[in-house]
Amino acid sequence: MPDQSSVVSWTQTGCEAHPSWQAERERLRRLFEHAPGFMCVLRGAEHRFELANAAFLRLVGSRDLLDRPLREALPDLDGQGFYELLDRVYTTGEPVIAHGAPVSFQAESCLEPERRFVDVVYQPITDEEGRIAGIFIQGADVTAAKRAMDELCAERDRSWVLFESTVDVAIIITDSSGSVTDWNTGAEHLFGWRSEEMRGQTVEPLFTPEDRRTAWPASEMRQSLDAGRAFGERWFLHKDGSRFWASSELMRLRDESGAHRGFLRIVCDRTRQRVAEEALHAHEERLQHIAAHIRDYAILTTDVEGQIDTWLPGAEAMFGWSAEETVGQPVAMIFTREDRAAGLPDEERKVARREGVAPDLRWHRRKDNSCLFIEGSVMPLRDLDGAIRGFIKIGQDVTARRRAEDGNARLAAIVTSTTDAIISFAAGTGCILSWNRGAEELFGYTEAEAIGAPVGLLVPRDQPDADPTGVFRRAMDGQRVHEHETVRMTKAGERVAVSVTASQMLAADGRVIGIAGIFRDIRHRKAAEERQALLAREVDHRAKNALAVVQSIVQLTRDRDPAEFKHALSGRISALARAQTLLAKDRWSGADLHTLLVGELAPFLGERRAELDGPMVTLPPGAAQPMAMAVHELATNALKYGALSVAAGRLSVSWRLAWRPNGVPLLQLRWVEAGGPSVAGAPERRGFGSRVLDGTLRSQLGGQVSLMWEVSGLVCEVEVPLKDGVESDATAASHSARCPSEAGGIRPDLGWHSKDCAG
Repeated sequence: MPDQSSVVSWTQTGCEAHPSWQAERERLRRLFEHAPGFMCVLRGAEHRFELANAAFLRLVGSRDLLDRPLREALPDLDGQGFYELLDRVYTTGEPVIAHGAPVSFQAESCLEPERRFVDVVYQPITDEEGRIAGIFIQGADVTAAKRAMDELCAERDRSWVLFESTVDVAIIITDSSGSVTDWNTGAEHLFGWRSEEMRGQTVEPLFTPEDRRTAWPASEMRQSLDAGRAFGERWFLHKDGSRFWASSELMRLRDESGAHRGFLRIVCDRTRQRVAEEALHAHEERLQHIAAHIRDYAILTTDVEGQIDTWLPGAEAMFGWSAEETVGQPVAMIFTREDRAAGLPDEERKVARREGVAPDLRWHRRKDNSCLFIEGSVMPLRDLDGAIRGFIKIGQDVTARRRAEDGNARLAAIVTSTTDAIISFAAGTGCILSWNRGAEELFGYTEAEAIGAPVGLLVPRDQPDADPTGVFRRAMDGQRVHEHETVRMTKAGERVAVSVTASQMLAADGRVIGIAGIFRDIRHRKAAEERQALLAREVDHRAKNALAVVQSIVQLTRDRDPAEFKHALSGRISALARAQTLLAKDRWSGADLHTLLVGELAPFLGERRAELDGPMVTLPPGAAQPMAMAVHELATNALKYGALSVAAGRLSVSWRLAWRPNGVPLLQLRWVEAGGPSVAGAPERRGFGSRVLDGTLRSQLGGQVSLMWEVSGLVCEVEVPLKDGVESDATAASHSARCPSEAGGIRPDLGWHSKDCAG
């Protein structure tokens, strides 16, 4: 394959077929090497490529062209008319010249065809005999120039359409002497002259006589030539001689070489804006006059950075500084020290800039460092173009109202948050005027239900209507009503003990407009007083009982040895004391059976253990001491004679709950000793312990006691009715004592264990 990267490619076949062309080809080769445009030589009727320079190869893409027919080498030209055009040139021998001819080449198979524009010459080539032997093609790729020209034409078309279609703006083009060459539709509408009337005329008729006398049109053109443009606003004339205010801009026009060729004038009617500006100016003067005489409002303005530039008399009267002292100073001077530290002056302007207005509700500082509360706003000041040129701050001194509101708010917060019922009544009718949350919680009526109700709404039904206690009447008469104790009725019908404090509500002029009453719930206090009295009676009763029990213990304790007597008496009294302590711990509401057993058995066990098994049972206060005495006697007997007298002895105490047919719960407790000395049978005589069991469990508690002297040890079965304060759950898990390892070290090891524990 020939090398097509060189400027000119030759075909060996062509050289052999036409040896006479050798010299011509050599000359053409040198020309091809320096030719900036594309060139190629086609041979024969099939238009076979004989020569093609590098510019041609760039145009059509890298292809194998030489010695190939045109239709085969460039099939993408099909349908574009080039095949037919070359056939005509070859047949007729007439050259063809084309300018900006469109042609599409597909440079690569994977790309879309690229549309190009070329200037091209198709020149027939003859042999020595004058016959057409081929075609010489020469041209240039003018795609960029063509597109630039098309864009320029389109831009000119758009400019002309814009020029002619603009009706709100007058566009006038003059030559260098000032004579009109173009006059658009907007100029016709604005000035009144038609385009035909103004072409060739100067622009002098557009100006007022005053401007013409001062030669302003010529001066304006000189200014435009010197500076490139001249801009200003002035009066112009309509065709009918009337005037209008307009902005005018005159710009010089240059041709492609930069030479001055005329002027472009753009005129915009601004009559309405001028009238509006004059009205605005007059309005501002009126506002300034009004503001200068306002004393109840502080009005000041600042620049965009917050520097005061206007300080009206109202601001001077309110803050104490004169205009001379404030203009040029930062507006932050009127803010409190805390607000300045928090950056509120800057934040206020940021909010006004962003939202259009910034509320100004805060404390401010006077010249004498006293504070006043301002209620107002800060708004941006804008120029005619909408740009912010500063801020205006308007505020009213509402310090007195603010302090009154703060006081009312504090009072309202107290009324709302207090648990006391605070109710106000109208002076004339006694109807309820206000009803706080405390009243709602105490009496059950909602605010909507209570407001407007009569004064007797809360009076119990068994008392006369209106004001049976005289509280309302006494308060209206000016008497002091303080913590008067009475009874009121809730919505649910419950009688509530309350203390009432009432006083008059006075208007600003001193008139009595109502009564404010504070109702305090004293049920808890009353109940506490009753409990205290009951406790005093109970303590007195139990002290007498305890002394009687001690007296009985002393009388029944028989021991010839004083030491033994002292030990036995001390143990029995300690059992009473432990039961007493257990009851006091639970405020005499009862005693837990399991806790009682642990406390009574602990002194007797030592290193031994006991099994405790049973549900949770709370003994009534009256049963705790007798049960403690009974357990103490059983443990004392076991320590002296039974299972606890030897190291191998074992003790098991279990209990359960049962129920009598009348619903009274029964405690059934079983005491079992084992591993102690063998028991021959029941003792011959009835000792003190047996008498204590009978006296406490049978006589005092109305229960039953059964003692069985088994060979393995004593078995005692007790059944005691629980009439008050029972806590039980027959299905609950066993309330057994846990081993120390299970209890996490919370319970001390008292030497007893449950049947679930090892050992």
